[in-house]
Amino acid sequence: MDDKPLCLLALGQQYGSSLATITRVANSCLDGGGIRGLSELLILEEVMGRIKHDLDMADDPLPADFFDLIGGTSTGGLIALLLGRVRLSVPEARKEYEIFSVKTYLKSSKFDSWTLEKAVKSLLGRRLGNGEKRMLDRSKSSCKVFVCAVPQQDVRSRNGPRLFRTYTIRNNPTFNCTIWEACRATSAAPTYFDPIEIGEEWEREAFVDAGLGYNNPIEQVLEEARLVFPGRRIACIVSIGTGLARVLKFPPSPRTNPLKLIEALKTMATESDTTAERVQKRFQNIKDTYLRFSVDRGLNDIKLEEWENLGEVRTYTTGYLEQDTVSSCIDTVVVALLASKAGQGQGESTTQAQISGSQSVEMGGSQRQPQMMRWRPDRPIPSFPLRIEAIADTST
Repeated sequence: MDDKPLCLLALGQQYGSSLATITRVANSCLDGGGIRGLSELLILEEVMGRIKHDLDMADDPLPADFFDLIGGTSTGGLIALLLGRVRLSVPEARKEYEIFSVKTYLKSSKFDSWTLEKAVKSLLGRRLGNGEKRMLDRSKSSCKVFVCAVPQQDVRSRNGPRLFRTYTIRNNPTFNCTIWEACRATSAAPTYFDPIEIGEEWEREAFVDAGLGYNNPIEQVLEEARLVFPGRRIACIVSIGTGLARVLKFPPSPRTNPLKLIEALKTMATESDTTAERVQKRFQNIKDTYLRFSVDRGLNDIKLEEWENLGEVRTYTTGYLEQDTVSSCIDTVVVALLASKAGQGQGESTTQAQISGSQSVEMGGSQRQPQMMRWRPDRPIPSFPLRIEAIADTST
């Protein structure tokens, strides 16, 4: 059994201060997606940039070479697929990210789903050689990825969101849809994008994004890790959001204005921060294992349609990353990611970090041999005694 410690990544999203009502007055799930999803990429870019520096790499490292499992919701799901299934570096993902720009799809108060589908297929054609490539990835070195969506007819299913995976599981596997279908499902915000039907032709189900209740997929990541990697040790569990939610207030007289009540109830579904706090408590006695990143000021006032304000997203995210406590947490993640790849070096102060170096072979290219990169850690390498089964015990 492979005993390399696991590195897990959860990418969430956060609704903005004025959520969509049934009258389509406000923002969709991509508010905290669309433009604010850039913040997640900038945080990951800082992590990968430090790894590049520490290993003295010429090329940008791939998150898919370091994380064993990536799960995402809505825009976090889109980013998860770009990084894990398409195997892009963070700078490459940032360049491709503009295809999800609101200005491209807004059409008389509703987004043009067909245009988004066409853009995603074009991206997949360029990167993987086939716009109809399916989610399942059988390559041995692949990073496992899932994205969250919910059936339109049962958005609060007792079993949680439906996961579209790049890997197989024994019990209750989901339909092996195309990558572009998974992109559409995880970003199909009610009132803006149309639902998407997925499945065999005679039994298709309609799916919408999982933003109403599952903004933060960290608990789904932990559950999937238990299913897929039994017995494995854990190096780090990283959760990244797109900013803190605003304070929720009920209208004083809901009977006189039901639309405001609906808006308040839908705002309650922005449970990213609540989920993060609940999981944090589970790991409060386990040092440097669970690390949560989410810009703590500024982003909650940036709306979906404000793509001209990308500079503000960078400003607030950069300020967040420059905080000493946040920078220290980034270093903790970097050490965990590198240590999970570490092997014995030639000297007492040197270790070797094995990087798969594998690029997508789906376009007919050859797979490169793993690279051994010299790493001189400036702190003791953690032993990572916690195993995946022990996560359940941390809730007590």
